[in-house]
Amino acid sequence: DALQILDGGSIPTSEKLEASILRIELLERLGQYPQSRFLAERALRARSLQPKFQSDCHFALGRIDVDEGKIDSGLDRFRLALDLAVKANDATRGCWVRLRLMVVNCGMVHPQGASQLINEARKEVLRLGNALASAALHIFVGEIAIKHGAFRTARRHTLLGLRLLEVTPNFWLTALAENN
Repeated sequence: DALQILDGGSIPTSEKLEASILRIELLERLGQYPQSRFLAERALRARSLQPKFQSDCHFALGRIDVDEGKIDSGLDRFRLALDLAVKANDATRGCWVRLRLMVVNCGMVHPQGASQLINEARKEVLRLGNALASAALHIFVGEIAIKHGAFRTARRHTLLGLRLLEVTPNFWLTALAENN
């Protein structure tokens, strides 16, 4: 629905760039990777693209790379997206990138290594003080726990995340939690 609104609506000139970045993210979330990649790479070629939007493009490209099995490339994109979010002084963007870095990295390390990455992400979420980011942290920790065979921990964190989503609903995170 959101993509149809973007495609069919009249967008003021002052908001066209933000709408373009949103389109990249929506296409990525809908699994339309070739279109999302094309638009993100085109946006990144613009010399005047602000760091926060560069961060969004690299973040979307990183998620695509990870989904396509290009883990190292995806992690590189996430690190770049995080650096750009920091440069833009955007704690919210930085937090979401750090959460995704946590999930991908924790899938490749021993549980003790995962706990260090989770603690770093937890500190970032607490600093941000955002209920949606807190819900995501718990749901993502549930996902990580499942990968490491810690089913009770997975259930506990997933349920905590779902409780937080009762206050701040998010269909995407709810769907992720239901997959845990």
